[in-house]
Amino acid sequence: MIFCGCASAVTVNVNGTVVGRAFEGIGAVSAGGNSRLLIDYPEPYRSYVLDFLFEPKFGANFHHLKVEIGSGQNSTSGSEPCHALSASEITNPNSENYELWLMSEAISRNPNTILDCLMWGVPKWTGGYWTQNTANYLTSFIKAAHDGWGLNIDWIGGCINEDGGGANTSWLKYNLRPTLNAAGYSSVKIQSEEGKNDSLPWTLLDECMSDSALNAVVDAVTYHYIEDASKWPSAAQIAWGKPMWDSEQQASGGDWSSAKNAVRTMNRDYIMGRVTKIELWCPIDSAGEGVFLTDTGVMKADTPWSGNYTVRPAIWGVAHYNQFAEPGWKFIDSGCGNLTGNGNYAFLKHPTTGDWSMIIYAESAESITVNLAGGLSTGTIHVWKSTSANQFVQQADIIPTGGSFTINCSADSLYSLTTTTGQQKGNHPNAAASAFPYPYSEDFESYTAGDMPKYFSDMQGMFQVQNCKGGRSGLALQQMVPQIGYGWGTETEYREQMMIVIPGSMSWNDYEISTDVYIEAGEVYAAVRKGHSSWMSTGLYCGYAFVLKKDGDWRLCFDNTQDSTKMLNRGTVPGFDGSKWHNIKLRCIGERIDAYVDGVHVCRVIDSQRFAGNACIGGSSDLNQYDNISVKPVTGCIGWEMVNERPPNASYTGSWWTFNGSWYVFGDCTYSDIAAATATFPFYGRMGQVIGTTRNDCGYMDVYVDNVYKTTIDTYSNPAVYGGVLYQTQELPLGNHTIKIVVTGQKRTASANELVILEAFSSTTNHEIGGNLALSATASASSFYQNDPTWGANKVNDANYTSRWNSYTNSCWLELDFGRQVTFASARLTEYENNRITSYRIQYYDGAWKDACSGTTVGDSKVDAFPAVTGTKARLYIDAATNVPSIYEFEVYAARGDRDLDSDGEIGLSDLAIFCDNWLEQGCNSCCGCDGADLLHDNKIDFQDYAIFAE
Repeated sequence: MIFCGCASAVTVNVNGTVVGRAFEGIGAVSAGGNSRLLIDYPEPYRSYVLDFLFEPKFGANFHHLKVEIGSGQNSTSGSEPCHALSASEITNPNSENYELWLMSEAISRNPNTILDCLMWGVPKWTGGYWTQNTANYLTSFIKAAHDGWGLNIDWIGGCINEDGGGANTSWLKYNLRPTLNAAGYSSVKIQSEEGKNDSLPWTLLDECMSDSALNAVVDAVTYHYIEDASKWPSAAQIAWGKPMWDSEQQASGGDWSSAKNAVRTMNRDYIMGRVTKIELWCPIDSAGEGVFLTDTGVMKADTPWSGNYTVRPAIWGVAHYNQFAEPGWKFIDSGCGNLTGNGNYAFLKHPTTGDWSMIIYAESAESITVNLAGGLSTGTIHVWKSTSANQFVQQADIIPTGGSFTINCSADSLYSLTTTTGQQKGNHPNAAASAFPYPYSEDFESYTAGDMPKYFSDMQGMFQVQNCKGGRSGLALQQMVPQIGYGWGTETEYREQMMIVIPGSMSWNDYEISTDVYIEAGEVYAAVRKGHSSWMSTGLYCGYAFVLKKDGDWRLCFDNTQDSTKMLNRGTVPGFDGSKWHNIKLRCIGERIDAYVDGVHVCRVIDSQRFAGNACIGGSSDLNQYDNISVKPVTGCIGWEMVNERPPNASYTGSWWTFNGSWYVFGDCTYSDIAAATATFPFYGRMGQVIGTTRNDCGYMDVYVDNVYKTTIDTYSNPAVYGGVLYQTQELPLGNHTIKIVVTGQKRTASANELVILEAFSSTTNHEIGGNLALSATASASSFYQNDPTWGANKVNDANYTSRWNSYTNSCWLELDFGRQVTFASARLTEYENNRITSYRIQYYDGAWKDACSGTTVGDSKVDAFPAVTGTKARLYIDAATNVPSIYEFEVYAARGDRDLDSDGEIGLSDLAIFCDNWLEQGCNSCCGCDGADLLHDNKIDFQDYAIFAE
């Protein structure tokens, strides 16, 4: 016996001579783009992941694998490859398909793996779902599996995934079944109807009962998410005897709840409806960051560049069934029943021996006594247990007495009892996690035509490496789907916009994407700061997209390239030749979004709707090409650095809760609706932001900056907006600051709640390229007036032109200690009461004080330029003055100015365009003020700056 503390007692009498239906396994559904990145994993880690999924008695040991028959259209988290883009290709279908690869890997580990396939969409050339062309199309997928991979598909779906209209029974009888038979695939069985949320599930069973021809072609009837009594088959439907499957259940992030759900659902489905198989969507979370429903896998492996993977608890929930019973084992109905609450148990018997297994989910503490009869083995019983803290741990064996035993189960636990052996909790080495290699570039020359490039994820359409068009040699990335077909899901008005996501991070903020493009027809785009996708949003949330048409018209849009209300700017490239290759580039720095065509700056918009997100490219449903794609960080005057809403230095008071979801920045949020709950974020820089969610159940929040009340924000919106800027500070003096959020517990009338939802914090970094080096230095002086700190040396590098240092004597010095070696080539002094100073030197310390330059009077503002010097300190040494010197700011710059104003590594026409945009501007008192065009750092742009630019 095992004693774990019990609350209720159950007796189970099991007779092995009276068996029920055959167990058909717990399987996995690989569909919707969620398995995309697994094939890109390096060995041996790719094989390790596959072992956890399919290796017998090692991990999940999935018995059944169903894959999507891709059509190049989004089917949840992306679009999957199409094996026949035209009718002419069905006789020689394309077998370059990662779902077929996944099937082959499953079979290589377990030749008994049952293989299944199902359509979500079909190409336009088929003419619709219920046509002979579609029957040919589906049959050709089975041919691609057999001819390309040596796979024998066991089952095919005779329906559309979750189509509310159900199966077309006439098409099943007179198109699909005859076509399969004629092609030599009479052994392939048909399952249908894969419904979800239908008012009358299992209606196909009723039709089979009254239609013998239909009954002959439908080998199993399927339904999704069987969860309550309204979805159980009727007694008559059960009595008909046809296999019934719960053919999609959520893996739900693979956590402990998912582990329990796998066991509880399989038990419940058989007990209540004699359903003999469940399938989990999906086996692996291998979708890129920021796409819809990425965190749903039994296992996680979404960073192929690192090799790192995560074995989630759900693996071991599935193992509690699949390592203890195989397809063909028989349920014993007398050994299946319910426990307290949602607890339940099932008893399965080997088809030819007396071996058996019992699978238990105990929601509450339970004492279960089992009496064995009818030839069931009474030998040693091996016990495996899982809890939220520890999964799949072998316990002490049980020795039955007189064919009876008792097990005392702890609450919230899974148990597998068996007379078989060989089960194990598999283990493999892992690789360290690492960020995506950045900067990133790809010229596609390492591939061959037809390849799918590593790490890219199709969101809509199908992108492959092909020979370059337009007279260019080499290879490029091409969108392959000539016309969007009949798709699954929603957003019909956006489906014509193809998109492929470039790998990276949703925390990327200031960067640029550049790509060469060949526009065969329609339009193309490059986009930055892609948003977190929501339901089927293939054409939405692309971020800031620069769209270029074949005729040279362009537009800059936010998130939706087809909605005129989302257009931020538009125009036409003069003299554009659409028959040639061109380069488009989009750069984002803070609120500034700049677009370029062939290196020429064509527009700038100032927009603060989103400050982070990865990159993507796309365009119309035409066979356009992209080449020499690069993504790299750029630095401007102010860069933003984003962190999760719970960094180590943040503090929370009151009641706050967390929630995980792929649509949130960094994949989670922290929320509260309790009045006076606070969240405080300290940062160093000039500006800060609060990133969060606005929804129809959100309320008001008060904002404090440096403990001073600033404003009250209403975070209500309908529809919801995720990852938006809830609040941004004004520009502050460089230094340490705090933003504090206080939940008010109040809301507008229309809101359903008073929630405040935080996703991230963002602040400007202290790295200002071309900026004032003094801002990060420590200032000191020979003296200050009356020893009053109001006039201290630290006033000369606080970026405040109203505070000042005041000396106590005429002859004095003012020093900046950088704490490191720096190189500088100019200095700017701003003096109180012009011309007190009559003789001075700018010095640098390099083992000894050395002069960089000298001068006489300073006046209101004086810039000194000199050959670059290097030292750990800079000093203003005042030799003579008519009165005690007083300085507002002592600024030191690395050079007279960085002429690469667009930060692209080159000095060209786009830099000149930026310079001209700022011509004769005044008041450029920071490197941000005039886009860095104030090359002399004298607060204005004039011919002196142009002379420097022209050097």
